Amino acid sequence: VSANDYCFTAGYTAASAELRVRRSTNPLDPSAFDAHVALRTVTGGSSAVQLVPYECNYATYANDIGALHSDSTSLFYKYYDSLTATWGASETINTTGLAHVFNFRGTTTRERNAVVFWTDATTQTTLKYSVRSAGTAGTWSTPATAVTNLTSGSTYAYSCTANLGSDDKIILYYHNGTDIVYRIGTVTSAAISFGSEVILADTVSLKASTTLQAPVSSAKKFGVAYCTSDGIIKLATHTIAPIEKGTTGVLVSQNSDTFNAISGLVPCIVRRGVLSFIAWLGREGYTMINVYNSTTNSWVYTETA
Repeated sequence: VSANDYCFTAGYTAASAELRVRRSTNPLDPSAFDAHVALRTVTGGSSAVQLVPYECNYATYANDIGALHSDSTSLFYKYYDSLTATWGASETINTTGLAHVFNFRGTTTRERNAVVFWTDATTQTTLKYSVRSAGTAGTWSTPATAVTNLTSGSTYAYSCTANLGSDDKIILYYHNGTDIVYRIGTVTSAAISFGSEVILADTVSLKASTTLQAPVSSAKKFGVAYCTSDGIIKLATHTIAPIEKGTTGVLVSQNSDTFNAISGLVPCIVRRGVLSFIAWLGREGYTMINVYNSTTNSWVYTETA
């Protein structure tokens, strides 16, 4: 994953029983990495890790990441603060027993809450979840139940995606024993409210011990990959309906402005998260730059160059 244009990679080193992460030293050369940082000394004999990127915080321009990781059958987390280039303290999510060291999936929402799902070793048809509130000082909610009808005998048959086209929406995919289905969840800092189960691919027989794979985040259209019992890999396409229709006709410039866009040229628009950067050529050769926040419906920055 990347944060502030730097790439990060992580993995478990059995020789030293360490879970390690490294950051690229050159944002233009992702093959040049600095020395590794030990996220955890593993005591349970095995470990797995998933790095999850956060949406940029446009108030501070922080581009943080998180490291979900297991130690045998316990689940932990570390938060990377991109402004200080430091990893926070270890955070415990669950110690009651994962079904397997690899058995967790996580993502982060547009409002920078983190979400993780896992199956418990004792009830493998039940999918659990926890939510971490936003920020460097965020905390994890008490584990709760997401679904109770996960397909029996395949504890990996689920995945999750953050819908970045909407505030705090995630999509949980799983196999319910017959079909590949999904449920849309609305995330708060302490819980998820799930909608009804919807079929994505009907009458699917999964290959034992295989996973569903969906991207960590998306805004419109993407694929969910799976392997059938006869060894065929397939992709179910999911198109998300448009969400949160924006305001129409917000004033940018008019003729009475000192440096209005009299040339009639279409302005340049670049969008990052909730911010739209709008630039145009005004009177006397001046370049105008405005920044619009679509959450607060207000202009947050104006510059004349």
